[in-house]
Amino acid sequence: AGSPVFHAEDAVKGGYVVLSGRLVALQSSPHGKELALELLSPGDVFAFSHALTEVTPTFSVQAQIDSRIVLIPQKTLQSLAAKSPAVCVAILKNELQRLQRLGELALGLAHSRVESRILATLLSLAPRLGKGTQTHESVRLYLTRKDLAELTGTTPETSIRVTKSLERKGLLDLARPGIIKIVSLQALREQMLTLQ
Repeated sequence: AGSPVFHAEDAVKGGYVVLSGRLVALQSSPHGKELALELLSPGDVFAFSHALTEVTPTFSVQAQIDSRIVLIPQKTLQSLAAKSPAVCVAILKNELQRLQRLGELALGLAHSRVESRILATLLSLAPRLGKGTQTHESVRLYLTRKDLAELTGTTPETSIRVTKSLERKGLLDLARPGIIKIVSLQALREQMLTLQ
């Protein structure tokens, strides 16, 4: 936890696959403030397109909790891409999906109210990072409200205020530190609709 994988503007050594844990991609402003761009969970891949094109990333990646990753060296990736163009297409498709999510984040930061951004982030993280319960409508996210604040471009105090409000409405359960439990995904979606 806390260890960097690479820093912004570093030449990457290859592509990475997350095996366990959780990593965060961070973008620094000219004033040194960091914005969490996205969380990377088991099965996610990153930096493949940078390794294939030799373009340095403008973001950094570090482990948020204890994590295991696999590095596929740049030469191995380039050799694989030369032999199998389908691999390049799959990698580019993954990167385009990531860019689309980042574009949606930027749009949300520019135009959405904080509550909308927090709801949208919780709903987008639920299928990727959530641990389901027997009801399948209830999901636990092992995420602090500080993490949530970083992902939504707000302060921890605002994140706490908004999530407490959602808890009072019966949408979240915040009883356990470091866990945000979504009581009902459907109810959270309906709340999101009321804000649009």
